[in-house]
Amino acid sequence: MVSKRSGELERFLTALGETPEVLRQLLKDVPANRVSWKPSRNEFSLLEHICHLRDIEIEGLAARLKRLQNEDNPNLPNIDGDRLAFERDYNRQDVDSAFVAFISARTSNIALLRFLPLEDFDRPGNLERVGPVTAWKLISLVVEHDAEHLRVIRELHSRILNQWS
Repeated sequence: MVSKRSGELERFLTALGETPEVLRQLLKDVPANRVSWKPSRNEFSLLEHICHLRDIEIEGLAARLKRLQNEDNPNLPNIDGDRLAFERDYNRQDVDSAFVAFISARTSNIALLRFLPLEDFDRPGNLERVGPVTAWKLISLVVEHDAEHLRVIRELHSRILNQWS
């Protein structure tokens, strides 16, 4: 069971570790004056996606993992990404600073997960709007979240390059 779990953890960590490099490759092609372009009022710009990923990494994954480690069956609040984008005015933030902060938080989370004893991955909590979770479930949710954002970011990247090339 331990080897199966450690293999699962490595797959998760690999997926988590790939996201920053994919983003770096996509961002390098986008002119600085286009990172805040929004396809519509209800869609995120590239900059807003980066800020969102940063904040979810810090206030979502890192904070939730810490609480799962240190508390018995904590209630973990939902994070309203749209509300954060509005309140924090993501589209006026600096893309490079947001990206560096995301990479830093992601690197820290991966390091934490690498050294977390496998039995601690099963400590329970309750995530608002999701229900019962463990560190395994949280990591899985973040991997899925990354994949969905990368899908949308790739489409947005393509639209930006096609529109202004």
